Amino acid sequence: MFRYPWEDARRALEAITPAADGSRRLRYTNPTTGGPVMSTIDCYLVALSPARDTARYRVNSNSVCVVIEGEGVTRIGDNKTEWCKHDIFTLPQGNWISHKAKSGNTKLFEVSDREIVRKLGFLREEIAG
Repeated sequence: MFRYPWEDARRALEAITPAADGSRRLRYTNPTTGGPVMSTIDCYLVALSPARDTARYRVNSNSVCVVIEGEGVTRIGDNKTEWCKHDIFTLPQGNWISHKAKSGNTKLFEVSDREIVRKLGFLREEIAG
């Protein structure tokens, strides 16, 4: 049940209509329930457009990102984190966050405690407008 072949995920991600900032976000789901992959953990595959900042957002859940392809920079509050393929970095809750790819085909795998925060009724999100 936890097998999600890379080629299938990549094709599904490419089929998603890009957000206004050019990014694409694919949520991995449990095929038997349609819900999160695990009952308390959410997983996403994120594609970034080259040389474009994503919309700034903040959320009260935490995430860990693994760089699958490409390189870029993530702004977390007042700090910048530069990353490249195979790097791992965190997105601590409560900070304004944005990503920017420095190369084409940039993809991040994100694991988040978002689902447990949502189930507890505490999930809060903001997108800078």
